[in-house]
Amino acid sequence: RKRKRSLDHSDDTQKPTKQKPTISRLDFWLRSPAGDHYIEAKNCHMVYPDGNGYFPDSISTRASRHVGELEALVKDGTKCTVIFVVQREDLQGSVRPSEHHDPAFAAACRRAALAGVCFRAVLVSCSLSGLTVQREVNVDLAEYDLRPIAAWVAENRNCTGWIRSASQRRVANGPFPHERQKCGSWSISVSTVLPFL
Repeated sequence: RKRKRSLDHSDDTQKPTKQKPTISRLDFWLRSPAGDHYIEAKNCHMVYPDGNGYFPDSISTRASRHVGELEALVKDGTKCTVIFVVQREDLQGSVRPSEHHDPAFAAACRRAALAGVCFRAVLVSCSLSGLTVQREVNVDLAEYDLRPIAAWVAENRNCTGWIRSASQRRVANGPFPHERQKCGSWSISVSTVLPFL
């Protein structure tokens, strides 16, 4: 088997197995004499008018589970990183967990960061020749005002998400269950969103 060198000079890069206490198969497992390093990659394809990238674009219990598992691994002494990959040239700001779309994921990211999980992001350009990393991007895990996000989501609700082939029904564009719950110091409900549709 050919051995690969990782960016942090680890001795081996493998797909993770269940040797650590995780349910998921995390994206990358870097091994070195200094210890293991688990990496979970997330594709951030959503950029809003404020110039920031947001992940996810709908509720993702799977993404929250992955971040929670990395948090548990870090508490056990293992190095862990979440890397957001942004393939959008219009990204001007940072990458943020989309608290509007998935407040549980945003909370999981903040808890994991406090525990020691590293959060990084890269801007990648796509062409017929392949992918090129343009630059590293800041990841902003701080709380932020969700009202502009809610307005942008409502404004674009009829053209976001995807259409199921069998039912021809548009899905994954909300309103999401948590939109009836309080988000920070304000709340949004379906009746608040409907005027924008």
